[in-house]
Amino acid sequence: MKRRSSSEEALALLRQRITELEASLVQHEQSAAAEQQAAEQYATMLATTSDGFWRVGRNGKLQDVNEAYCRMSGYSREELLQMSIPHLEAVESADSTARHIRKLIENGSDRFETKHRTKSGRIIDVEVSATYLPSSQELIVFVRGISDQKLAEGALRRGEARYRSLFENMLDGFAYCQMLFVDERPQDFVYLEVNSAFERLTGLEDVVGRRVSEVIPGIRETHPELLETYGRVALTGERERFELYLKPLGMWLLISAYSGEKGYFAAVFEDITDRKLAEEALRQSNRKVQELHRATSELTACVTEDEVYQLTVQAAEEILDLTLCTLDIVQGDKLVVKATSKQLPPGASTESSLDEGLAGKTYRTGKTCVFGSFDEVPEALPTREEFRSGISAPIGDLGVFQVVSVRPNAFTEEDARLLELLLAHTRESVKRIRLQKELEEQAIRAPLTSAYNRRYFNEAIEQEVARSRRYGHPIAFLMVDVNRFKEINDRFGHRMGDQVLQAVAEVLRQNVRMSDTVIRYGGDEFLVILPETNGNAEAAVERIHATVAGRNAENPLLKFPVTLAIGVDHWQPTDPRPIEVVLSEADRRMYEDKKRDRG
Repeated sequence: MKRRSSSEEALALLRQRITELEASLVQHEQSAAAEQQAAEQYATMLATTSDGFWRVGRNGKLQDVNEAYCRMSGYSREELLQMSIPHLEAVESADSTARHIRKLIENGSDRFETKHRTKSGRIIDVEVSATYLPSSQELIVFVRGISDQKLAEGALRRGEARYRSLFENMLDGFAYCQMLFVDERPQDFVYLEVNSAFERLTGLEDVVGRRVSEVIPGIRETHPELLETYGRVALTGERERFELYLKPLGMWLLISAYSGEKGYFAAVFEDITDRKLAEEALRQSNRKVQELHRATSELTACVTEDEVYQLTVQAAEEILDLTLCTLDIVQGDKLVVKATSKQLPPGASTESSLDEGLAGKTYRTGKTCVFGSFDEVPEALPTREEFRSGISAPIGDLGVFQVVSVRPNAFTEEDARLLELLLAHTRESVKRIRLQKELEEQAIRAPLTSAYNRRYFNEAIEQEVARSRRYGHPIAFLMVDVNRFKEINDRFGHRMGDQVLQAVAEVLRQNVRMSDTVIRYGGDEFLVILPETNGNAEAAVERIHATVAGRNAENPLLKFPVTLAIGVDHWQPTDPRPIEVVLSEADRRMYEDKKRDRG
């Protein structure tokens, strides 16, 4: 084999080297292209990302930043590359930042929130994500501005705080609940959240997570409409507002229910029990006033005292809710029972003295007494053990009206005021009737003698004749005249004559029956009508003469005795004579007697 020359070997080595260089050049060109591509991608990424970017040395000095952080901080790139992290950090001190960097290098990465100071001095919130690259011994840091997020979070927190404050401090109760359905019918609901006002208003505690049927047993049976309403709101989302008397809790609620999510509802409760009680009290007050008005109208139409007394008791029962009443009127030194409630037990109201008991004190003082317990009125003398409270009120100067109840504290000051108004009308009605009766009496009685006058006689005689014919009884007529009456007037004066007439009228009334009628017929003449005498009028005549004789002896008015001339006649239902004829006959016989003059 031919041995190669040294020149040939050198040429071969040269060719090999050239080949190696060519291969190395190709590899270098490929590496440079890849590096250029990576650089371009790196640059593109930094230019397009909205997050800020740092490349930081171990000493905290910025080695590179992107445009996004320049916009975020307000610094130029050149300014930032002259800075270290402490120049921008607004929370940590330089020492704290150095310790943070060392810890980050030790751990390899970190993610945290902090604050940066911008060129203008404004503090911004940022989120930092940092990674340590051991190969280049540098930190790759991405910075995201989160001030808007922080503002939103702060607003959210403040809103939540305001909501929570409102939720916990609102005067109305609030409950957020999940409705439970069976076959699309509301069957129950679960309390998910309630405020303290809910617990305070309802008295229900530890309800969260529990069903209402557990919290208020029996509510589905007592208030099915409540579940229906809540179920409707939870399904339709339509707000409803309603009032409800919650029987198990004994309270009135105004409820506003609404739903923000199907199957759930919120309810706001307002306790309106006081308002409802006030409304009911107002209705009762109006009812009582209307009853008082009705009673006063009817009292003005009463024509007898008994009607007034009975109507007053009935009205008081209505005004004071069927309580037990008694109405007593003064007669002499006694309070006499005139009317009572039908429900009042026998013997519960009795006649009493003006000097004793609560009734007597009420009459004497003229003041109304309202008592919630008989312990408050030691002078009271309850006739029944079951009586607990009452009112004792004067009827002016006429008497006393008393009300009792088997319940303690059954009456209010308003009840007493209404009763006083009623009794004022009662008093006026009684006085009106008494005055009317007095006027009527004055119209039919002679003022001097109080005997009936001729006007009354004309009305009464028709009634007596009709009664006599109905029952077949006779009527006797006495015509009475005072003997020597003109002489009495002339000798002793008209005042003495008046006294004589008064005495004669008194004698006549004393010696006839209650059913008989004494009439001053004219001058010194009197007429006495005696129905149903059956011919015994003469006995009355004898009594009259005897009484006159006795008075002459015991208490003579004059120096000579007063005597009477009396003529008698009878009328029978079968008598064809007119009454005028009968009276004329009695008058004729009276004049015959006058001529005989017993004195």
